Amino acid sequence: MPRVRRFGFFVLVALALAGPTLFWPMVYDDLHLIRPLEARELRAAWTGTWDPDGIETPGYRPLSTLFNHLRAVGLGQSATAHRLFAALLLAGYAALLARLAVRLGLDPLSASAGTLLFLCARTTVFHHVWLTNANHMLQGFAFLCAAELLIDGIERDSLARLAGSAAAMGGALLIREDSLAAFPALALIGLGSLEAATRRGRARFFGYLAVLAAAGLTLLAWRAALLPDAPAPGLDGGGFLLTLARALLPGGVDDFDAASAALRLAWLALLALLPLALALTKTIPSRSTLSWLASAAFAATTGLTAPREDILFFAASFASLGLASACADLARSGGRCRYAPLALAVAMLGGLYAGQALAENFHPASTKALWWNTRMLFGPFRDKATIPEATRRVAADRLAALGIRRFATARAVLRQLRLEAEAEGRRRPDGDRPFLPILSIEEF
Repeated sequence: MPRVRRFGFFVLVALALAGPTLFWPMVYDDLHLIRPLEARELRAAWTGTWDPDGIETPGYRPLSTLFNHLRAVGLGQSATAHRLFAALLLAGYAALLARLAVRLGLDPLSASAGTLLFLCARTTVFHHVWLTNANHMLQGFAFLCAAELLIDGIERDSLARLAGSAAAMGGALLIREDSLAAFPALALIGLGSLEAATRRGRARFFGYLAVLAAAGLTLLAWRAALLPDAPAPGLDGGGFLLTLARALLPGGVDDFDAASAALRLAWLALLALLPLALALTKTIPSRSTLSWLASAAFAATTGLTAPREDILFFAASFASLGLASACADLARSGGRCRYAPLALAVAMLGGLYAGQALAENFHPASTKALWWNTRMLFGPFRDKATIPEATRRVAADRLAALGIRRFATARAVLRQLRLEAEAEGRRRPDGDRPFLPILSIEEF
């Protein structure tokens, strides 16, 4: 698929995914993070936490702070404009990810299928519905730039390109600290490109790895010194396994109705049959398959610290390409196995179905969104959150229409709304009537 056509295809897919949510207002963290900042606030992000209001979990992300400022200045407080922008960023990332996969040996059709699987995964919803999380695509672009420059640097024995690659990953670290989880993917990409490298090129590559390691350790030390309350790298083995499972199961690890259960079980069965079929047909997994799946496992180490479903950007990207590559390996063995890539359709359907339900948590009539906004406007964050007047008015008017004007009575009102919705079976959007989401996401 030519590059322009591939990008156009992914734009259409991203817009179709974001379409139902385009006119939903901002929710929760978006209310105070997506706003124009003062120069002192932008400067403070380089020597302190990324959130000027001090509400969010402490972290060192100065480029995310700058990104939020620039898009607020450019797009104003229109949630629709911001969601369209996020969808375009997602499409651009998908197109460039598929391009990188082809360059690393995956055939164009499988690369596009794997990237499409990532777009359909339920976890991808977080990156275009929850506007705050659009910074994931920014770190994705930094990683892709680093990977392309790394390959060029090795192939052309170019120290300048290797330096550019390291700088790009340094930028990714300044966007989000969890970009560290993508470092092993770069190492695997580089190792796979060393066959044609000169002796000097190989030495430079290992020097490059040393620079990356030093940059990562320096960031962690700097972050710990500036932000002693920031979460330190953890060792939650169960969280790691949960994160990896979520990356390999686009529809999620939990069910919320009969259809989601059927799709999940069908994909689990196909996933279990995949290595068995490879063994029976004596098909050796390609380097592409092994590299992408290993990269997914490394990227899932974010779960060692925080097994949150909204931070699977790299793990889900790499796992989707690994699964598509494995199906392509099996298809090359011939016979009935040539239809193996069709199994990905089951995973895509599961992801799309669960993703639609997950997105409804952010619907303006969702009791989950109502509670989030109540906390931000009237609850524990009321005196800290700096919310633009236009954004505040939209959220406040919605809450006032339901009788929520102060925190003291909000819990009782929301509890009653939830009970009524549950009693009447309102689990999906129905106009402006409050509903209890059928797939309620965990608290952040």
